[in-house]
Amino acid sequence: MKDKLICKGGMAVFFLIRMVLSVLFLFSAITKIVALDAFKQTLTELGFSRRGYRSLLITIVLGLEVVAAISILTDQWLLYGQIGIFVLSTGFIWATYKAISQRKRIICNCYGNLTEEQFGMNTIIKNVVIILLTVSLFFENSPSSIIQASLIDILYAACVSAGLIILYSLIIQAQRKSV
Repeated sequence: MKDKLICKGGMAVFFLIRMVLSVLFLFSAITKIVALDAFKQTLTELGFSRRGYRSLLITIVLGLEVVAAISILTDQWLLYGQIGIFVLSTGFIWATYKAISQRKRIICNCYGNLTEEQFGMNTIIKNVVIILLTVSLFFENSPSSIIQASLIDILYAACVSAGLIILYSLIIQAQRKSV
């Protein structure tokens, strides 16, 4: 089983992609929950101001992020995780398009209050990359479920994933300060 996960010289690429996507969407959901008022404000600025509709949308987005983050790690639920991530990323691209077309400068709250990133080209590029990573999992020959991974592989992949999120946050903050 372990030979599915470990390649010569390191971790299987598909296992790393699954972990990165999982940590990314779980982190996204948690940071949105922590900064729920900011997330509500973003939805209001995008035109989802009716309270019941906005609450339903918040529940769907947060629930789908958590379910997709967990599903992407298991072989049995991988396809559902991929569909969830695709739906979320497509929705985020649509929200970005809506903000840009309305010429509004709206903070996206992609990761709660961690970054003050506005909807824009960075948001579109980030979500296209996420979609491409998700689609790449269809080419996985031997699924690499987290259940089959060693603890060290899981910790390594989680640390790499967290490092990528931190690096992204630092880049966004640097861009914001340089403007």
